[in-house]
Amino acid sequence: LKQPAVAEDYLNKLVAQVPNEPRRYVLLASMAMEKHDYARAQSLLEHARQIVPHDPQVLTLLAQVYVLQGDLQKSKATLDQAAASAPNNQKIQAADAIGQLAVGETRNGLAKLAATFKGGAGVLSAGPPLVLEATRSGRLDLAASTAQILYKRDPSNLLYEQLLAVVLSAQHNYPQAEKLWLDILKKKPSTAARNNLAQIYVAMNRPADARKVFQDTLRQNPNLVQELVGLANIDTEL
Repeated sequence: LKQPAVAEDYLNKLVAQVPNEPRRYVLLASMAMEKHDYARAQSLLEHARQIVPHDPQVLTLLAQVYVLQGDLQKSKATLDQAAASAPNNQKIQAADAIGQLAVGETRNGLAKLAATFKGGAGVLSAGPPLVLEATRSGRLDLAASTAQILYKRDPSNLLYEQLLAVVLSAQHNYPQAEKLWLDILKKKPSTAARNNLAQIYVAMNRPADARKVFQDTLRQNPNLVQELVGLANIDTEL
């Protein structure tokens, strides 16, 4: 069963012989998703749901398929069912919270993400979306406390450092944000990081430093289009 095609053929035969075994539909659906055949995956998982209506694994996988097909409302409704079926499964609860955010239920989604994150004692993967959504919603206190917890837990994690830098920038704590973006640029240079650092210098009324962020890179390679655009945007703002 090492070859996917052979395994899939074997599972199809098993399903034909014993059509009420949901796990086989889940396996076939996973194979279909790997081939980007989301319509088939949806059909298989919906059939599995008929057999086991409240199975969290079936429901969460089906919710993923709905997202991949752009149906956020169906995904959210399915995740709600999964969360109700597995109230103690914190990963499913976090996924349900993200589903709520995706359809604009900001207050409920944030509250559920925060409850799932539990100040770092719960599902760690709930932290980054909690920081981003709290920042977007103006809940900078919640965003800052979450970002600090993540960063203290693993200062070498570039994502956590970026999240903290974003929150500090939103709080207008520009000196601390500057230190973080400079460190991020040393670790992994990117146009996005340069843009963020340049915007901090603009906010601090340091136009020469804002231009220098891009000029230093352009001296090494004057054909970097994104950096040229970034420099032009800075000149427009100043």
